[in-house]
Amino acid sequence: MYRFLLIILVFLIGISSYMAYGVRDQTQLGPTQLRASPQAIVGRIGSVPVRIPYEYAHLVEYDKDPNFMVTARRAPSSRTYESSIRSFYFDAHFPDMSGQSKYGFHRSPKDDIFTSTWISIAIAAGENYGGNDKLDNAVSNLIKLNRYKFEEAPGLVYGLVSYRPVGLNAVRRPVAGYSDAQDYNIYIHKGGSGDVDVYVKCSNVAHAAASCSMNFLVPRPMQARVTVQFRVGLLKSWAAIHDSTLKLIQSFAFYAPIP
Repeated sequence: MYRFLLIILVFLIGISSYMAYGVRDQTQLGPTQLRASPQAIVGRIGSVPVRIPYEYAHLVEYDKDPNFMVTARRAPSSRTYESSIRSFYFDAHFPDMSGQSKYGFHRSPKDDIFTSTWISIAIAAGENYGGNDKLDNAVSNLIKLNRYKFEEAPGLVYGLVSYRPVGLNAVRRPVAGYSDAQDYNIYIHKGGSGDVDVYVKCSNVAHAAASCSMNFLVPRPMQARVTVQFRVGLLKSWAAIHDSTLKLIQSFAFYAPIP
């Protein structure tokens, strides 16, 4: 759990850089590749074997690995489809979901932090998954552990039920340099079972580059928790971001052809 929080911290600190720009490396992968190659890393998410192109595989950790911030005392063993992946993250350009090129990001004068459509995606699986298939507790903790009280806002916001903090001085939000880590809105979506299946937390900093983080689960058999970070202007596209991200992650599944 703590390792995954470190992953989240890394791309929170790098929020200005994740909104940089790039093109997708169109390298094609061989249909029978069984081990890591210059084009991909391999492993397992839940019970599903996966092959992840390098442009979508950053800070990859496997179960029983040392923390990525700690120097390993020995070289890692060869990875196969039986190697359980603990966590990884990547940046993607919405809506086409192209990843970071091996040549790095290419900046565009037509896009900046206030208009960027780059999103950052962190995945927790294996040892970091925790075995919890419900998000309701996470939402409850966001509300209970905040120093502000929350109230449900009337109506829906882009199809989401919203909760906002009360009892704070909202007139300070547009002031340059305003920062309050606990001043955020919470947006939730419930599935057919009545349980929360998506929740989004958005900072109330009053500018277009304010950050949102969306959380959801990848269903069995590929069990994982996903956190997607994007600027608040993309909140209206949360459903499309969710569906595109889920589809991309599930596309990493690899089943070797039967001879």
